[in-house]
Amino acid sequence: MSARLEQVGAGHYRLTGEIVFTVVARLADEPLSDNGGQCRIDLDGIERADSSVLALLLRWLRRERRRGVSLVFSGFSDQLRSLIDLYDLDAVLPAA
Repeated sequence: MSARLEQVGAGHYRLTGEIVFTVVARLADEPLSDNGGQCRIDLDGIERADSSVLALLLRWLRRERRRGVSLVFSGFSDQLRSLIDLYDLDAVLPAA
């Protein structure tokens, strides 16, 4: 399955597919619309990911904060949680 960011509601997105180095650059500049200053991205549709997914999430987080948008993530898989723990990013990546 190819990687995809789909909008499922106002300020609500779902990231699906294989999020690996070769697709992160394409996804990094995907525009996000917020819902009153808040945006949520569900990660439960990720089938496989490498460490580049963390760069993607951090880029979105930084970009949205500059815009004054609160961005939260939900649906962290065990694999993604392991990567977050490995890179000590628990306090940086906000989970819903």
